[in-house]
Amino acid sequence: MSAVVLLLAWQSATIHVTSRIVEVHVAITDRNGVPVVDLQPEDFTVLDAGRT
Repeated sequence: MSAVVLLLAWQSATIHVTSRIVEVHVAITDRNGVPVVDLQPEDFTVLDAGRT
């Protein structure tokens, strides 16, 4: 098998994974749109569709 065929076969591969950890980058602003700095993770809650 040529290297090109192997590369094409590898590129079309599908993998399925399950993850319980999702890294989320957030930017917190006040009512005026000014960034709130120096927050710790325990200072706010991230919701997905209204659920924690």
